[in-house]
Amino acid sequence: WNTYIEAFEKFGAKSPGNDSVMANLEFRVGDITTTTTLQPTRGDYLVCIHGCNELSPHVLSVAREYRTGYAIMPCCIRDGLVGSVSSSSSGRNGGITDDKSRYAMQVGYLAGKFDCVRVAAISHRITNRFLIIIGDWS
Repeated sequence: WNTYIEAFEKFGAKSPGNDSVMANLEFRVGDITTTTTLQPTRGDYLVCIHGCNELSPHVLSVAREYRTGYAIMPCCIRDGLVGSVSSSSSGRNGGITDDKSRYAMQVGYLAGKFDCVRVAAISHRITNRFLIIIGDWS
């Protein structure tokens, strides 16, 4: 964490009125599902990297409720977790045979469920969970 902060301070641009590049960044450790850990205010920006299963939908719900911006990179999304099912009644995954297609479908469904308007990607060579749901409800 400190290495990232040092890099941003060294190479980043300070916003007007701040003596630090990262003056508005806060890092919290705790249970994200409790209100004592996650207390965003309007105008905040929530970032969730590799949020498994319930975490990504939870952060999207919080972002919508508190009218914040968000960048969510879902990781594991169990079938049925957000209402989508990627397997057919015959158990053949509805013709989906590879993990990349299943992941893309699940992330797209999650983004649509929350009325998100943008899904972006980083290189799949970095991670096989490469899609990012981006938006701003502020």
